Amino acid sequence: MKEYAGNKRVLMVAFGHPENVLSLCKAVSLNARIELVFVVSKERFRQGIMDIDISKMPYGLNSYHDSLRFLPREIKDFVGASFNIRFIRILSKSLLRRNGLKNLRLVVQAARQLRKESYYSVHYNGSSAFVGYFRMLLKGKRKTLWTIHDYIPHSGEGNRFFLVLRRLTMMLGFEYIQHYSWLRDRFIEYFKADPKKVHHVYSGTFDVYKQFDPLKCIEIKDYILFFGRISPYKGIDTLIDAYLKCKVKYPGFTAKLCIAGSGDLWFDDNLRDHPDIVFINRYMQTNELVFLVKNCRFVVLPYTDSTHSAVVMTAYAFCKPVVATDVGGLQEVILNEKTGYLVSKNDPGEMADVFIKLASDDGLIDQCRRNIIDFKLHGPINWDKISKQMKEIYEQ
Repeated sequence: MKEYAGNKRVLMVAFGHPENVLSLCKAVSLNARIELVFVVSKERFRQGIMDIDISKMPYGLNSYHDSLRFLPREIKDFVGASFNIRFIRILSKSLLRRNGLKNLRLVVQAARQLRKESYYSVHYNGSSAFVGYFRMLLKGKRKTLWTIHDYIPHSGEGNRFFLVLRRLTMMLGFEYIQHYSWLRDRFIEYFKADPKKVHHVYSGTFDVYKQFDPLKCIEIKDYILFFGRISPYKGIDTLIDAYLKCKVKYPGFTAKLCIAGSGDLWFDDNLRDHPDIVFINRYMQTNELVFLVKNCRFVVLPYTDSTHSAVVMTAYAFCKPVVATDVGGLQEVILNEKTGYLVSKNDPGEMADVFIKLASDDGLIDQCRRNIIDFKLHGPINWDKISKQMKEIYEQ
């Protein structure tokens, strides 16, 4: 572990988004001493790149040594000696279930241990009802930041209680991180937040995925890829419509469509048996996802609304172009006609035209890949730039 002036440390308390958090902590570790604590529950922690059996993990705050035993080899290799990871295991992430008091007791004990350690800044990452508890229990003069990935629920998701709890928690005095300039503006407007307390910091690419060996899970070779949790706001019905139009508009179109992810499929049953559309309707192992992204022609995000997207930074890790609807702040990280293409939402015809263009021009795909490399090296998603920006925010 590196030593820094004054031996100051930053504590990251994460409630999910492991590919984002791990990548960020490794970048920040170049300029500051940071330690990561994941709050996990139940018998298995399965989210994003992390899928680990925690049934034998002790409850409460685990030691560095005990936590290391549960980490996959690939993540150990990625982290190396750059920062330390611990786990806090609780019974449930719900405040109101029967385990509520037991959960609170575990959180109090963990916070009491963490409070004894000399952290000059605490950074919460992700949403949880327990953010408020930790904020009150880790009291002191520490600078307190909170990265909120979805400032409001996506269409068709969330409830009023979620928003009420979010507003109550925000009264406890945080500064905030938002990944897009567009998001920062919407966040300030929606919550009437003090602009001086809302910071805009991009996410870099999730290179942690490249630690995992690809595991073959489909036989097709030339395909367009959608991956991620399946939900109505993801616009998969528009994606399928666009793909079918490609076959009509351009008879020479041979690329297949792969839709990979867990969630309810609400489409016509006939589509599920289409010979050129492959559904992998389940949770994707990390090795399988790496295979799919690494071997696809390009990635598509047909969303009807968006805050930001981890899919873009996963695709860019493998230099894959992204075709997305122009919603939310996606235009800030998808450079139209350079690192991918932006199309109007709910417009399958426009989307089909872009599919045909990319699927029939290998040179265009290669140019997009070169542009993605340049964007990663010199653009705002460069991890070195992000690391320095975060260090400044922590030390302000």
